[in-house]
Amino acid sequence: MTEALDLPTPLVGLDTVDWSLTSERPHVPMARRRLRARPSRAVDVLSAVHGAHGAPVAVACDAAVVLLAATVVGAGSLAFRVLLAAGAVLAGYLCQVYTTRDTVQTRGFLWYPQRVVAPLAVTGGVAVAATDVPLGDVTAVLVVAVVLLTAARALTWSVLVVARRTGRGLRPTLIVGDGETAGTVWRRLVEFPEAGLLPTQLLTFEGAHVPGAVERELVAKGIRHVVLVSPGPEEALLTAALPRQATRAPFFSTVPPLAELFLDPRSVSEVGGIPLIPLGRVTRARRTFPGKRALDLAVAGLMALLLAPLGLALALAIRCDDGGPVFYRQSRVGRDGVSFPMLKFRTMVVGADRMLDVLEGDDNISDGLLFKLRDDPRITRVGRLLRKTSLDELPQLVNVLQGTMSLVGPRPLPVAVEDFAPMEAERHTVLPGITGYWQLSGGPELTYAEMIRLDLAYIRTWSLWQDLRLLLRTIPAVLHRHGAS
Repeated sequence: MTEALDLPTPLVGLDTVDWSLTSERPHVPMARRRLRARPSRAVDVLSAVHGAHGAPVAVACDAAVVLLAATVVGAGSLAFRVLLAAGAVLAGYLCQVYTTRDTVQTRGFLWYPQRVVAPLAVTGGVAVAATDVPLGDVTAVLVVAVVLLTAARALTWSVLVVARRTGRGLRPTLIVGDGETAGTVWRRLVEFPEAGLLPTQLLTFEGAHVPGAVERELVAKGIRHVVLVSPGPEEALLTAALPRQATRAPFFSTVPPLAELFLDPRSVSEVGGIPLIPLGRVTRARRTFPGKRALDLAVAGLMALLLAPLGLALALAIRCDDGGPVFYRQSRVGRDGVSFPMLKFRTMVVGADRMLDVLEGDDNISDGLLFKLRDDPRITRVGRLLRKTSLDELPQLVNVLQGTMSLVGPRPLPVAVEDFAPMEAERHTVLPGITGYWQLSGGPELTYAEMIRLDLAYIRTWSLWQDLRLLLRTIPAVLHRHGAS
């Protein structure tokens, strides 16, 4: 028999909470406010403008404000003002002003000014260098633009506060957690609706681990946000229980352990004194990576030209070492689980694959679906040098140019696609890469589970700037390489 809870029953969906999955039920105190979620398209649009999302309406509003600032100052011609507004928006995209943010991250408006100063300064510098408009006029436009853009966020925030306190535009929220902390989070979200979250369902960790339980709640209650309350040792099981959704994935936030140590406003958001660390849409499987293919073609093409003489020298060294073939082709699992032949300079003796059954039990330093031997006896003299310097990977530039691989991405593995668990298979939603988080963070020294975790983190947090950073990190990582040869 389940125990009755003191829940704010006027809230949406609370009468359907199933507490039979666990004997330890968190106590959720009665909240002073009683709200019902009232969907509002207008509030959603206003929230996108306020949060500087990459939506056309948000971009158009900001461009209009910059144009207004230039008009107020009277700087240059109308064409100059229009170009300045367009340049400010473009710089905002490059500086990641326009990106999808958690509604909790955009509470108030003081988060905004520091984000727009840099892109506006870049725009102003270009305008001064490319036109004859005086520096003083351009500076005045930038100052007025920062003031007006911040004032616009203050206005949109004021309207959002009023709307959300009446229930308009609140996002149905699932809380996953146990004990009094879960109840406190519930109460604070209800007491501070301006954060945009309305708790409508609560699952204990034990309940969340039931296969399909989280997904049922997301679909049945139209959940748009999930708050994970101090998962701690439950983290691995909870991660595996989260559904992988291609579209309409909710935002996630987590309340960290030792919450009182995380109230620094520079690092976390907070609602009523409860710190919330935004995790983004961690269950969304990405399918689009704007600009990634162009970067791959440009960098791989240039590297192939510059390194062609080195590649020829290495090919001659391999051939002279034992007279065997220069290249080694191995079937690897690629995007969408489709296998492809990955190219490498041959580093092992001819027929090394036929020796695998004999060696599989000997000193395997990896786990899971990974297999690697320390001091592998099959490696040739030239091959050992190639592996230590990672030069055996150079032919994969051809794979990149062919479109079967990317410069950066999850490392393709030489196993059958059906060997991967459902969560692990998410790494196949993108092109595999020559380098990535796993290789740069320890390579063979890391466990299979750690490799999967890093691969999924890369997919969910991808940006073009991140790919550039990882490519630059590859050089020192090769020079200071860890792991087996």
